[in-house]
Amino acid sequence: MILQNTAILVSLVVAYGCGDLFDFVVQKDEEVREVLIGPEGKDKDLYSAMKAVADSYDSLTKQLQACNESVVPLARRLYDRGVPNMILEVFFLDDLRRFFNWQETEINHFHSLYSEVQDKWQMFVSEYRNFSLHL
Repeated sequence: MILQNTAILVSLVVAYGCGDLFDFVVQKDEEVREVLIGPEGKDKDLYSAMKAVADSYDSLTKQLQACNESVVPLARRLYDRGVPNMILEVFFLDDLRRFFNWQETEINHFHSLYSEVQDKWQMFVSEYRNFSLHL
């Protein structure tokens, strides 16, 4: 599944250009941020948006590791944008737990996805900085 998602994201970069994937990441990040500050919708949509952001950064990191220069403009825009808003947002997990009626399993899943976004962002930043040294 992850390989399929990566292939889809790479295809998006090639087929639609850098702007659309940038907009996609920004949109998904904003969707998550909005739910974090005011829970709404379905938790599966929250999970999906978080996973999309993590997968996007992971895909870009892999493309940079493969020295694919075609992703540099997109990577630069996302790097310049800075830390995803969902990471910067102050939120209360208890609000999410109550709204979505989460049990321990769902809370753990949320923590896992949230950590994945943080980790993928940090790996992307590290790889982008490393790649930029060689431009």
